[in-house]
Amino acid sequence: MKRYLMTSVFLFFVSLAFSEELNPSQQKLFDEIFEFLKSEGYSPSVDSDGDIKFKASSRVYYINVAAVNDHPMYICMAAYYEYSENFTKENILAVMPDMSRKKFLKVWCHDKSYSIRAEIFLTNSYHFTAIFDKVLSYFSLFSSNLSELISEL
Repeated sequence: MKRYLMTSVFLFFVSLAFSEELNPSQQKLFDEIFEFLKSEGYSPSVDSDGDIKFKASSRVYYINVAAVNDHPMYICMAAYYEYSENFTKENILAVMPDMSRKKFLKVWCHDKSYSIRAEIFLTNSYHFTAIFDKVLSYFSLFSSNLSELISEL
């Protein structure tokens, strides 16, 4: 009985950690980021996963506010890219150690695509608005650096 109770309690907390429901402070952050993007002219929308989706410089970005972190809160801003002739999973993995050591952004390889991500911990939307333009410029710089390293292979 004790084992059953402990297992039930454990599963309850695991389900809370992975629930898609945002608490009020996370929802406020989500709403404020959405409104900030709207006020900056990015025309954000909410995709089927509940992420904020917007376009900048002909690239689609996604922002996810994680439901598991409360204070500070965790957001992930990501852009997805299809593999191509030079940008194969193998080539990206070959240069990833160098890119990951030096850069704020990280590359994640998936089955049919890769993503570039900024993972940010913050306590309110002011922090996001203060760094947004810089983070967005890092995506472009990171892509250029990635291209250079892959061309050197």
